[in-house]
Amino acid sequence: MNPTFDSAGRFDVKILSSVVTKSNKGTPQIEMRFKRGDGAEINGWMFLTDTPIDGNPEDTPFTRTLETLQKLGFDGNFVTLNDQLKDKSANIVCEFEAYQGRQRLRVKFINPPYTPPEPAEGSLLQQLTKKAFAAQGKPYFPGKTPQPQPAAASTADEDENPPF
Repeated sequence: MNPTFDSAGRFDVKILSSVVTKSNKGTPQIEMRFKRGDGAEINGWMFLTDTPIDGNPEDTPFTRTLETLQKLGFDGNFVTLNDQLKDKSANIVCEFEAYQGRQRLRVKFINPPYTPPEPAEGSLLQQLTKKAFAAQGKPYFPGKTPQPQPAAASTADEDENPPF
């Protein structure tokens, strides 16, 4: 028996399937099946309606679903949706929600796999270093690493003023 998703969080997964179907109420949707590295599986749904979100006709479940699918490599052809996404990596966010009087785990977000950001360029690092030195009231000399200054001798009796 496969382990189950039993906690909220962010998970790296493989897409097992992506099927265009209709909900029990007849709403067009995509049902996706995901599998974690430990074998746990969970379904997620994305709706394909044109109902405006927050009154904005350009922001609909369909446009949001299409944007999400495109980030996963979908080219817009729903006929070949499953073939395009099957076995691709993704990152999902799961959360608990109240549903029909009980708590259940659901897929809240579907994202492309995490990729680490590119490191900042040298010029940006130099600008930030200069800004940090200025904020600390220290002189900044490009290309040179300042040597630490010895601590000033304390005139207070250290037994009366411990450092904690």
